[in-house]
Amino acid sequence: MTLYLSPDDLAPFADIEIAKASAMIDDALALAVAVAPCLGDDEVELTAAQGSAVRAVLRAAVLRWNDAGTGA
Repeated sequence: MTLYLSPDDLAPFADIEIAKASAMIDDALALAVAVAPCLGDDEVELTAAQGSAVRAVLRAAVLRWNDAGTGA
């Protein structure tokens, strides 16, 4: 499966432990693939813009999840 997001992509926005960030990314990607199966198909080639959009959506979801319950 293509890696659309890495812990390094989150670093400018939040201080999340690498193991936690990796697990959150894995979960977010699994949910994304359930909704958009093409994201889990390595034979499907997204354009650069589509790949950037996927990364942006996943990053936003993980950052919101990380902030949940903090009052942020």
